[in-house]
This record gives sequence, structure tokens and C-alpha cells, in this order.
Amino acid sequence: MPDKDNVSFANALPISKERLQEKNVQLENGKQLTSNTESMNLEEYTRKKEEIDRIVDEADNRLKSFSTRNDGSVSEEVRLSPEYRKAKRDFDKAFSFSRAFHGSVDNKIKREYSMNKRKAKMLSYAGGEHSNLDFSSLSPSPKMNYNSGLTVLSFGGGQDSTAILYKLVYDEAWKKKYWSGRLLVIMANTGNEHQETYDHVDEMFSFCASHGIEFYLLGFEYTPESYKHGLIYHYEKNVNIGSKAYPKTCTANLKIVPIYEFLNEYIHLTYRTEKVNRKGAIKEWTEKNGKINMIIGIALGEETRVSEDHDNWNSWQGRIAKIYPLIEEKMNRDSCQKYIASTGHSVPIPSACILCPFMNDQELLYLYRFQRKWYDKWVEMEERKIVNSAYKGDLTKTMSDKGQIVDNLGVWGHKLLPEKLLEVQEQYGHMTDEEVKAYRFSHGHCVKNKM
Repeated sequence: MPDKDNVSFANALPISKERLQEKNVQLENGKQLTSNTESMNLEEYTRKKEEIDRIVDEADNRLKSFSTRNDGSVSEEVRLSPEYRKAKRDFDKAFSFSRAFHGSVDNKIKREYSMNKRKAKMLSYAGGEHSNLDFSSLSPSPKMNYNSGLTVLSFGGGQDSTAILYKLVYDEAWKKKYWSGRLLVIMANTGNEHQETYDHVDEMFSFCASHGIEFYLLGFEYTPESYKHGLIYHYEKNVNIGSKAYPKTCTANLKIVPIYEFLNEYIHLTYRTEKVNRKGAIKEWTEKNGKINMIIGIALGEETRVSEDHDNWNSWQGRIAKIYPLIEEKMNRDSCQKYIASTGHSVPIPSACILCPFMNDQELLYLYRFQRKWYDKWVEMEERKIVNSAYKGDLTKTMSDKGQIVDNLGVWGHKLLPEKLLEVQEQYGHMTDEEVKAYRFSHGHCVKNKM
């Protein structure tokens, strides 16, 4: 059998001289990148891997550029064109080199590279001005011992979670009851919080740093792909809009998923777990230490937002103990405000996305009066969604994902924002600016998430 590396492309198919030269150059470049991998160190592996990944990405982007359909596919006419066939060959060649390269490198080098990348990602997306990241805890060696527990405060940046944080620091009874082992305060950024909330987060970062508490404000690295640039980008890219008529999924994608993705990587890097994929670090850590306590800021009177624990220990969700201390301690929103004020700290506004579709009528009035640019943008986004989703020119109907003809709905369902605003102004227009601000200060969007 002839040596496959010495087989000429000219023996396979009729081929032009230009393409033969191009193929031979690609083959030679691939050989150089995938050769001498047995004795490769981390620095060499990193350099070659990044070069190969760049080649694959460029070939992949070129191939994707031929798609004109929503599902990413190409027509038969395009698929048969010389330009597309060349792009497909380029991608196949680059991908084959990539597989050959990664398959030939020692697993120890690949694990070390993966660890460094995860560390760098955490420093980039959970570090910076909003994180007092413990650099020593992320050191590759030595392997840290497991501690007696891990407590996470899911921080929303509003009144409920702020009251809990102050309680954990100032109230010894709360600390003893709800704070076990290491405490992490984690907030996932939606990209559409009020500026007052971001200002408050700055204050809370300093507060946590002064009390030796780890605080992490996450970027979009841990969100699902369609939310990589935040809530507004998601709506604009997909020409869509959030609506009261649909289940609330934005909290899961922008807050819940990122927090658990980050937590899994944090555990992997801090405690040097063997596993990491599919929440493997959470599973491995809890095997020796029991459930992780996840403190959630839901006040008394908002019990409909509470989600029950998973009972299946075999799933990573079954390793999380959700705790609602405000409900247990009979603290409602008013109690939280009064407690925060009693500590001498300023009381923050309730946290919620600026364009949350689950706001109520008075909050829509607040948006119109005090954040008019955002209201106008919302109207524009809703109009684009209605027009784009219209079924055969009928603005009131659209085609569902299941192929059914259904109502084409806006933020408030059948009533579009301008119509809803007229209704709100008629009912609440008598409220003064101060009354509207006071109402906004004491109300949040208490809606249970789908997840």
C-alpha cells in the first residue's frame, strides 16, 4: 500500500495547476503545525493551537457567509457553485488538521492549557473593578484541601439581596444560621440594569472587600449563546421582544445559568477537582462536602417566585440547597428597607431590567416620565417585532415555532405599548413625579422564572 502522505492530488481527480499548488501548500502547512507534538511543551502547544484555531475559524466563517437562510443552510444552487465548494474544501482540510493535532498531543498538556484558559476567563469576566478575586485560590498548585462548606449569595443588586448581605455581616445569629464555610457573592449582569443599580454594586464591592468577602460581577461569558451580549442585543438580533404573554425565561438565561456556570468553574479552579464538564466540579465537590447552600433574595409576600429543590442527587441540581432566609425570618420588602436604613447604609432601588416586560402599569409610567429614551426604544423594538413576525401581511397574526398561526403579541400582549401608555396615563396620570418615584422605589417585578 502506498504511503498516504506521498500520494499526489493529481492521481485522485482532474485538477488545475493552481488548485494543485494550493492543496500542496495547505498540506505542507498542516504537516508543520501537527508535527513534533510528542515532545511539545505548554508554550508550543498554545502557539500552535491558537494558530490552528484561527485557521479553522476563518474557514468556518467563510463557509457560513454563503448562507442566506434563517436556519443557516444554503440553497442547492449555492452548494454546487465553485466558490462554495472551494470554501467547503478549505474548511474540511482545516478541520482535519485540527483533529490530527489535538489527537496527537499529550493529555497532560491539554489539561494544563484548559486550566490556564479557565483561569484567564474567570479573571477577565469575573475580575476587574467589580471583583475582589482571590488570585491565590486560582493557583494551579498545590491542590487545596476541601473545606467544611460553601455558601453562595445570589446577588441581584436590589433591596432583598442587599438586606441579606448586611444581615450576614452584622447579625451573628444570621451568620451562624445561614453562612456555612466559604461565602461567595455572585451577581450576573443582564446589561440592562438601572444606573443606580450599577452604582450600588460598586458600593457593595467595596463593602465586601472590606469584610473579606469574595464578590463577583459576571460578564456575558457564561450566558447561553443567544444572550452573549445581554438582553437588548438578544432582542435586537432576533427582532423579538419580551412579553407578559410568554413564560419568563430571561432570568434563567441571564442570571441563573451564568451563576451556576461560573460556580462550577470556580470550584474546579479553587479546589482542583478532576471533573468540570457538565457541572462535574459541583458534583465532585459535593460528594465530599454535601450540598452547596444557595441563598436567594425573595422577600415575604413573594412566595410564588420560590422554586423547589431538586430531589435527584444524581443531577447537579440535586446538589444545591436553595435557601430563602427573608421568608423564613418573616421579612417583607418594607422590612428589608427599614433594616438597611438602620445599618446606616443607603437603601438601593429595587433591581430589575429597565425594559422588563413584567413591570406593572405605574412602573411603565415611571419609565415614560423619567427614562423616555428607553421607552421610545422599547416602542421601536416592539414595532419591528410586530412587522417582522406578521403572517402574510397580517400584523395581528404570526407563525409559531410549531407551524401554527397564532396571535402576534407585543410587550403587553394584544395591546401595544403606545395604546397601553394611554390607558396608564388615564388611570394614573394624576400621580405627581414624587409619587411615581416613591412607588417605583418600593416595588419590584415579582414574577416566577420558568426555570
